[in-house]
Amino acid sequence: MNITRHARQFFCLAVLGMALGRFGVFASPALDKPAPPQSGSPFRESAGMSAELLKLVETSVFEVVVEKAQTDSTVYERELDWEMVPYAIRTDKYDSIGTAFAISGTELITAFHVINLSRESMTYDRYFIRDSGGAVYEVDQITAGSNERDFLVFTVKGRTFADYFEFDGHFETGEPVFSIGNALGEGIVIRNGLILGTVPEDEAGRWNRLKSSADVNPGNSGGPLVTRDGKVVALVTHKLDNILYSIPASVILETGRNELRYRLRTRASHLILANTSNRVFETAVSLPLHYRAVQKQIVRDAGEDYERAMEALFDAAPEYLRGPNNLYLLNASVLSYFPQMEFVDNNNNNWVLSNLQTKSYTLPDDGRIDLASVAGFNIYKITRPRSVPLKQLDTDPRYIMDMILQNIRTERSLTRYDKYRILSFADPMEVGEYRDALGRSWIAAAWLIEFDDTVRILYILPLPNGPVETVGKAP
Repeated sequence: MNITRHARQFFCLAVLGMALGRFGVFASPALDKPAPPQSGSPFRESAGMSAELLKLVETSVFEVVVEKAQTDSTVYERELDWEMVPYAIRTDKYDSIGTAFAISGTELITAFHVINLSRESMTYDRYFIRDSGGAVYEVDQITAGSNERDFLVFTVKGRTFADYFEFDGHFETGEPVFSIGNALGEGIVIRNGLILGTVPEDEAGRWNRLKSSADVNPGNSGGPLVTRDGKVVALVTHKLDNILYSIPASVILETGRNELRYRLRTRASHLILANTSNRVFETAVSLPLHYRAVQKQIVRDAGEDYERAMEALFDAAPEYLRGPNNLYLLNASVLSYFPQMEFVDNNNNNWVLSNLQTKSYTLPDDGRIDLASVAGFNIYKITRPRSVPLKQLDTDPRYIMDMILQNIRTERSLTRYDKYRILSFADPMEVGEYRDALGRSWIAAAWLIEFDDTVRILYILPLPNGPVETVGKAP
């Protein structure tokens, strides 16, 4: 990963004696987390389907899976008791994240949010399908798709399909249908319901979503919604208030195949600014193309758009340390031992100082950790214990992170009630330097947390009596 780039994206705190940087956060749809893997059953709850259609389901509907993390660098207070995890989950090499189904001799389709090519994962970096016999095939070429319409058409390596589903663009309200998918990651489940009608898409009614009463569970996303004769009338995307929403076959079929158009409405905002900006990010990727190349282009273009959005956001904000909006800030005095944030007051558009509330944790030899939490970021001020060399405390990222973890409880859960205290994330995967807008040098360190597919980023500003740090989590 590139720490400097992540600094722009996640280091969004301006504190007294620190810097005002052009970093912020976009609001965007939540991403699905991987569901547990299948238990081995090919399909269940046939719901009155014909034997012919059941056979088609068995041969043409697949799990979408990712490889589990092969390593875990985290150090725990006690050994993880994997016997508390169901056997089928702990012995599976893969995590199940959704459903796909064959639509030609070479192609499959799933929901775009299942194989989410707008996000780069450092843990789950390859996508596969798994058939009812347990065979696994890696995704290969992307041949069509749209994130707005939430579908993705693709091929896989080393597999073609003798049997596949056909689309039907016609349906009637009240018509019986079946939802088919990898419910809860425990095998293919078939459930029946009725078509309830359609509803326009949210932004401008450019197409309709299909509503039905067929039941689903997490893991069904990307599966087919079929009629009694086995024709696919829609692709399952999500459930809300006991109504199943799907993308009609006609919407999929009318989408062009020469490029994947990615479009996302976002709001650019920043923790310390009062102004926001509603934006639309758009890019297009020529197809067919390998899925990693598609992902690389979307992520690159989104990063560049993010930089432009942050520049525009700060250009529209009151200038920092200059002009009439800084009179309060420049005349303020700070009595707090703990660093305070500088931010724009949304009542009068002036730069002001925060009054962060802190918690203190005692260290041996007159040391102390003070902590304040702001919008998902933790700010620490460490008072050096007499027995700890200042250089080590100011410049050793692992020592600092271990000190925080061993004095402020952080846990991992294997099950709902089975929790394990974390003592260390081990050595950072990357250490670099970040120079702020006022020219000061911060140590930047990043840890990959394999078990939850996130990166923890620590920024250290060395001070004579112990450093100031900020810690953020990057998805």
